[in-house]
Formats: sequence, C-alpha cells, structure tokens
Amino acid sequence: TINHMYRMTRFHIRRTRYPALFDYCAAMTGKSRNLRNAVLFRLRQWFTLEGKEKMQPLQEEVWNEVILTCSVTKRDLPGKVIRYSFMDRLLRVTKNPDYFNGLPMQSAQAAARETVGEFENWLKALQAYEKDPSAFTGRPKMPGYTRADHRTVTMTNQDCVIYETDDGKKYLKLPKTKERLNVRIPEDAVLKEVKIRPYYSDYEIILVYEQEGETEECRGTYAGGIDPGVENIIAFVCNDGERPVLYKGGAIKAGNQSYNRARAKYTGILMKGHDPKTVNVHTSRLSAIERKRSAFLRDEMHKISSHLIRECIRRNIGTLVIGKNTQWKTEAQMSKRSKQTFVQIPHGRLIDMIRYKAEKEGIRVIMQEESYTSMASFMDHDEIPAYGEGNGYSFSGKRITRGLYRSKDGTVISADINAASNILRKAIPDAFEGIEDLSFLQEVRTVGFRDLHPLSRES
Repeated sequence: TINHMYRMTRFHIRRTRYPALFDYCAAMTGKSRNLRNAVLFRLRQWFTLEGKEKMQPLQEEVWNEVILTCSVTKRDLPGKVIRYSFMDRLLRVTKNPDYFNGLPMQSAQAAARETVGEFENWLKALQAYEKDPSAFTGRPKMPGYTRADHRTVTMTNQDCVIYETDDGKKYLKLPKTKERLNVRIPEDAVLKEVKIRPYYSDYEIILVYEQEGETEECRGTYAGGIDPGVENIIAFVCNDGERPVLYKGGAIKAGNQSYNRARAKYTGILMKGHDPKTVNVHTSRLSAIERKRSAFLRDEMHKISSHLIRECIRRNIGTLVIGKNTQWKTEAQMSKRSKQTFVQIPHGRLIDMIRYKAEKEGIRVIMQEESYTSMASFMDHDEIPAYGEGNGYSFSGKRITRGLYRSKDGTVISADINAASNILRKAIPDAFEGIEDLSFLQEVRTVGFRDLHPLSRES
C-alpha cells in the first residue's frame, strides 16, 4: 500500500562549525520569542480588562490599539478573547515592530496564530475545569510569557527551498540570509516546513518532509503486548508460544544517574556563596552535559524500538498492544528515588517511535489503559477492572519480590511479563485462547545494552 508519511531530519548547528548560521538561528528564534510575548501581552491585558472600572496604564495602551483597529478596519470590538483575525489586523494597523522585525511574514503569522490558539485552549480548559475539577490535576494557569531569550520558529516551504547543485549535493536555502546548509534527505522527499529551535547552548534545524512510502500489508497472525517500566524498559510477550523478552533498562538508568551526579556537582559549584534565585545555572558546561544525555537517550530509544519491531516481524506479529496510563508519571506510587528514575525515562518518546515504526511495517498498534494489569494474576485468569473500578477487587496472586509475581497455584513468573500478558489480554480477551501450556512465560530472554550495541563487545 502506498502511503504519504511525514518524516523529520535534524541538523545540529554549533557556533564553532556554522558561525554565521548560528547567528542567524539566534536572531530568528529571538524574534520569535519577542513576537509571542507581544501577542500574549495584548491577549492578557484585554482579557483582564473586563469588569474593570479603572484601567491600568498597560490595559489602557492595549485598549487604545483595539479602538484604533476598530476605527480603521470598521470592525466591532472583540469579545473576551482577541481572535487571530483581529490580532493580525491590530498588529498591522499599529505597525507593531515585533510583527515586522525580520521574521518571514508567514512565520510571523504562524507564531501569532499559535499564541492565540494557546490562549483559547487555556480558556477551554478553564471552562472544562469549572464543570469537572476532578478531570484535572489542578486549575489551568493562564499562558505565561516566554522567559528564555529564544523560542522555536517555524518556516514554511514557501520561504525555504531545497535545491541540488551540479555535483549532486543538496542545500537548504533559508529566508533573509545568504547562508546555505548542506542537507541529506531522500530523493522523493517533499519539504513541508523547517523548524529552528534552541538546543541547549546550540540550535537545531529540523526539516519536516513528506515522503511517499510503501507500507506493508498486515500479514501477521499473532499479537504482542508491551509493558513499559524502569528496570525493564520494555516487557514484551506474544501469544505465539515463544519466550517473552525483557529489554533491560540498566544502561538508561546508569546514564541518568551519571547525569544527575554531574549536574548536582556543577550546580553546587555555581551556587556556592550565592543566592539561588540570582544565579544563572545555564552554563555551557551544564548545557553540554544535558545535550549529551539527550543524545544518549534518543539513540537508546531508537535502538530499542527498532530491535522490538524486528522481533515482531520475525515472529509474524500483526497487532501490538502497548500499555499506557495518562497519569502514570504524576501518580506513580513508588519511592522518591525510583519515581525520579521513572520520570527521567522518556517512555512517551519510545512509544511514539514504536508506533510509527510498527505502522510502517503494517503492524496494527493498540494503546491500552493499563490499570490493575500488574496486580491481577494472568495465570489465574483474574478479571481486570478498568481505571477507578478496582476498589473491592481481590486478586489471586501477588508480587513476592521486586521483579517476581506468584500466582494462586504457586507458579512464579516475571512481574513485568505478568503485566504485559494482562495488557494484551485486556485489549484482546481471547488472545491466549487455545493455549493450554503457558510455561513459555517462565522462560524469559533478556536484551541488554551489549545486545543493542554489538560493537561494544569488542571494546
């Protein structure tokens, strides 16, 4: 099947390698930040103006701009929130310098539209909160100003062009600069947009392109279940009767611990003898440490997800069920140290990678709410209640150690494999129907750092 897929390619812009392009990125992202704050300023002042008998100086400034815009464009006064169409006219009528200060006009319009949309979404969330506060972790806060000096800017394919030279090299042409960036993208790729974003102390240029790709038809006959975790970053089980797989999270955990120690060390040096509120902790050394950790985690997530999809293809899996809980990072019941480790693992990014790689291979992905899957006994076929309905339930088995689960008849299996099996069963109740011998769940295969990095065995 021929499908149109969106892909991204990233380019790291360092000052030492691309000095002129680095300055260009700094200028564009700085202007994007200024424009967002300018639009947000007018939204906030106008919103808080309602019901006031006496205007504050800043509110009066925005009021005068609105009255001028209404007079020039023959429009009515806006409602409680200034919509994008009115905001666009206001910025044009007042010749706002942040709107005409060097950003390509389409980029400026996109930034203004995004900021207005952010404010409107906040208001919708606030209205939903008033109706049902239990659906939120707290009262939604009004969007705040961007405190950082730079912010991501998006440019369209009308402002940016990729062209090919006589020697076959491809270059990205950006607006308002003569600088060019040598890029590598597929021959059939069609550029859709370019994003420039701050990347620690450097910048990233991200190319978003559309590519016509052939997606495999779903031919798999088996189904697999995934339970994300910490010690085992992924527990993977399948109803094909083959051994389940545990992807070990030790290397990721160690990488995070190393990062935490290094950050604490250098932050402590900066804080010594100073007021924490006045010290700038964003130094080049700390940025380098954070950038290294980010690159390491991204690489590990790619390797784990790619290995998993190859495993699915080899085992003829057509459906993949991934356990997910919306509040798992905020409501996780674990020790402070364990929760810190859990939160620092980018499970969301890993799941996104698994999803798009699976769908590319024709594997159907199901996201399954995973509550009570670690408590219910798979071997005893315990009923698995939905989220919030588990009060009063009594399960047949229980965890006996950190990583083991014992069923009613004394059978011991990995606790993570028990959860992954329940996740699969919760989404597809008859997934294991007809399989009488479940002893294969007791024989686990592990995949660790050295399995994902075979060259490291030689070092």
